[in-house]
Amino acid sequence: MDRCLVVTLCAASCAVGAAAHTNSAEVTYQVLTPAGQAGASLSGISPDLTIFGAVKPSISWHAAVWTSWSPADVVDIHPVGTTTSTVSRRFGSQLVGNTNFETSSRAGLWAGPSAASFKSLHPSAYANSTVRGTDGTHQVGYGDTNAGSTRALMWSGTAASAVSLNPPSAVQSHASDIAGGRAVGWSSFAPLFTEPVAGYWDGTAASWTVLPVPAEYTGPMAFCISPDKGEIGGQAVGSTGVNWAVTWHGSSNTFTSLNPAGYTGSGLSSTDGVYQCGYTIQFGVGQRAALWHGTAESFIDLSAALEPGKYGYSFASELRRDGNDLWIAGSAIQNGTNFNDAILWHITIPTPATTTIFLGFMRRPRRSRGQAR
Repeated sequence: MDRCLVVTLCAASCAVGAAAHTNSAEVTYQVLTPAGQAGASLSGISPDLTIFGAVKPSISWHAAVWTSWSPADVVDIHPVGTTTSTVSRRFGSQLVGNTNFETSSRAGLWAGPSAASFKSLHPSAYANSTVRGTDGTHQVGYGDTNAGSTRALMWSGTAASAVSLNPPSAVQSHASDIAGGRAVGWSSFAPLFTEPVAGYWDGTAASWTVLPVPAEYTGPMAFCISPDKGEIGGQAVGSTGVNWAVTWHGSSNTFTSLNPAGYTGSGLSSTDGVYQCGYTIQFGVGQRAALWHGTAESFIDLSAALEPGKYGYSFASELRRDGNDLWIAGSAIQNGTNFNDAILWHITIPTPATTTIFLGFMRRPRRSRGQAR
């Protein structure tokens, strides 16, 4: 079902939304769960607009890539011998993600959209490993040592290339994303179980740099970085006592809270340096997919575009701009069930002079896609 709304926009900033409570931008969506699957989820959308994530043929999740934007055009790339798998990020032809071998989590890499191209990144010195991001040259994530501590890791395409990014004196660390050689994440320092500290690395453990946080915020973590390395997104505990979506922007790493007024919490999963996506939490409502344009006031509730009453929990995983089109990949759980649908949202970005437009007919993508819902 297509959604058609009158859109009121701020001409000065070209924001796609005007206020946290209005959902004033025109949003459409597509459900990309293939027929016959017990569920599906989108982890992201690459620069060439390929979407990826996982499908659920029966009781376990399988890594998957969609070759077009039709639910039927999905390729299962689940590696032989693994119990579950999913794709986390893609850069060029390289996909990174995670698999499970019985009870052990293993980081891995696909050289292309086929199960046969998979190779393990799991380093032998670790009990478990997880990969979260890639810039096409390096992959980042973390591993659990046999002694029980967690270390941020960086790979260069093979299991043997894994190096620890754990900062000196840190008791544990996680790397979450990477762009142009800069990895972002968080670390904790002695004593054990202290609050995390957000920061980034430029290739080595010694390059660890702490991201500034105002005194009223605690426990910051960095989860994503824009392709140009100009913005880092994540979360920090705000005045409600739970995590709020935040960004660090520019060479001075200016801190900005994106948590909308009246919302209990929020978090970020992706930024392109201009737009950000993730989720919000509101008491009595739950977790809902969200989009921002750099400020808390620009917040758009993406879940409001979904079929009324059908979905509860939703999450936006990654966004991608293509000209005036903004695409957001994610997932939503159908109410009263555990059934997870793969969701792709779309917004047309206005021109600076636009103040009010009527989008009765959305401009369609240039190549074949599935039908919008």
